[in-house]
Amino acid sequence: MIGPDPSSLTTPWVSNHLAANFPVSHGASLGPGGIGYFGDWVDNKLFKFDYNTGAILGAFQADNFVACVPAITASPMVIVSTDNPSAKLFGIDSGIMDYQWFMPTGYVAGSPNIGPEGDVVFATNGGNAYRLNPMNGNPIWTRPGLGTARGPAVFTRDDSKVIVPNGTFVSALNWSDGTVAWNVNYGSTMRHAGVAPNGTIVVGSDSGTIYGLNPSNGAILWTWVALDRVWGAPAFSPDGAVAYVPSYDRRIYALRVADGVRLWSYTTSFGCLAGPSVGFDGRIYVHNIAGDLYCIAPSGALIWQVHLNGESRGPMTIGPDGTLYVGYTGSTSSGLAMIRQQAISLQADSITMERGQILSGGLAQVAASDDTYLMMMRGIMLTASERPVRVIFTTHSPYAPLAQVKITVEAHANVAGLTRFYDLWNFSTGTWEPIGSVSEATSDYSSSVTVSGSQRFADSNGQVKLRVSWKEAGPVAVSKWTLWADYVHFDLVPQFLAP
Repeated sequence: MIGPDPSSLTTPWVSNHLAANFPVSHGASLGPGGIGYFGDWVDNKLFKFDYNTGAILGAFQADNFVACVPAITASPMVIVSTDNPSAKLFGIDSGIMDYQWFMPTGYVAGSPNIGPEGDVVFATNGGNAYRLNPMNGNPIWTRPGLGTARGPAVFTRDDSKVIVPNGTFVSALNWSDGTVAWNVNYGSTMRHAGVAPNGTIVVGSDSGTIYGLNPSNGAILWTWVALDRVWGAPAFSPDGAVAYVPSYDRRIYALRVADGVRLWSYTTSFGCLAGPSVGFDGRIYVHNIAGDLYCIAPSGALIWQVHLNGESRGPMTIGPDGTLYVGYTGSTSSGLAMIRQQAISLQADSITMERGQILSGGLAQVAASDDTYLMMMRGIMLTASERPVRVIFTTHSPYAPLAQVKITVEAHANVAGLTRFYDLWNFSTGTWEPIGSVSEATSDYSSSVTVSGSQRFADSNGQVKLRVSWKEAGPVAVSKWTLWADYVHFDLVPQFLAP
């Protein structure tokens, strides 16, 4: 399986807000070694960043809006296009973050793409398609005479042809020399295309008609008619059997690639212009122009929905760990949001013995399940209801407030009949709140407790306090017993706060 275990995915939370207050229309390109690239408007920059940490590592200053997903080609080149007027295609040396070459092109439809030999292919509003050498920008071929291109050039599954939606036509150009393999007029302005694993070309139009096309000749295999225009590129299920197509009629359509049958549709709060993205586990993600971001199950059921303070104009990106890179533009906030879907995994950072005695060990002994132990002994119990061993573990989340807290503790005792209790400190009431208990074992036993709606369990600095305590079920006369704690761990999910 590629990516994390789907069961580990949590509710979303924003870890980083990059290029804050500058419009970002597209998601990022993610390259090897944790390095990614994205562009913004107004500031006219291409940013290089560490997509594990969100740290900005450099920027290229362009002369106009960077409104595309950058194309990462052979090191060290990154290809990026800028907006009209005086639109250009740049070959950026990622080592120095400045251009090695540029080419005046007119507006580039969609984003540049990389072919099987590493060459760059793109089409323009001026009706030209190009294949370039990425190292120096020299044309390998040029195909003039097309209509206005409305989406990026994409490849057939055998890489032999480049598919270019242009005007009311879709044209297939031979990758080798740019000659026209076929050229079909469909009667309405054609938008972004996608190619399914079985080779079917799926493309929407201004009329709302969604087409499934034969890659060999452009013949119509099937159609489905939406209630409004269809601009965004389709995405496909991991097995390639289903195309997910956005429409300005507010819906995401799930269409069977084999015959165009609608399997389901999901209605969002407003029109969807940008194409959806599909995760490794089949989840569908779409962001509409009202700023609402949806995660939809392959069945068509909503998993979660959150609101960003701006609209989407281009596709988002999904990282290998399930992180979403969402460009958005709003009146009060804009930028690139890094939206995580996994908990923050933290060790304890302090120990306080509230009742009982530490015989040996400390933080190092509870950092991992490795049979190194924090050893504790029963303390004096004044009443039958007291728990004679009480130890407090704290940690600090870099993000607050919290939506979910999961604690995991592994321990054992030298006698049977004990109960292990878990309490979290409620910062709202200033009291310990019970969250669970388990019968203690006489050999290592690990248990976990998860609590949602957990804003009350962290202060403004992200501090979380866990109390683990033990009590015998029998009479107080049992005067002495020993405990060994092997592992104490926190998994914290921050609350979603729209940047």
